[in-house]
Amino acid sequence: MQCSSTVDSCENYLQTIATSYRLGHANTIGSKLKISGDLIDESLSMLMCTRLPSTDRLLISKFGNARQRGLLAARRGDFNAAESAFTAARLPLQLKKLSDEGSLLYLSFLEQAEAYLDYRRSEFQQARNRIYQALEIDIILEEK
Repeated sequence: MQCSSTVDSCENYLQTIATSYRLGHANTIGSKLKISGDLIDESLSMLMCTRLPSTDRLLISKFGNARQRGLLAARRGDFNAAESAFTAARLPLQLKKLSDEGSLLYLSFLEQAEAYLDYRRSEFQQARNRIYQALEIDIILEEK
């Protein structure tokens, strides 16, 4: 009798696990994160449209591609390509082509991206410094 109840208990347990798996598989976390990320991007886009001149938005978009290439290269472990892409991405800051607010926002984006490269290189203190710098910039932008 006890053997039968143990088997039933195990079957119930396995059934619960299978049901949970199916539910989890149907409602993947990735899809929720994508929606959340899309909302953040959309909100950021709206803020940029209202607060930045069109020239800034155009430059940030254009050179943001170099920043994205740098991130992708860092993820692949191609640190030289990442460094080159980030150097190209810094061009609008070096040429002082952005407004004050646009420069701050763009620098925040770059610091965050380059922090990832530092992290991948195991340069943890430099990565931490870049994140702190980006956060300080974000605080300045929020107070404006």
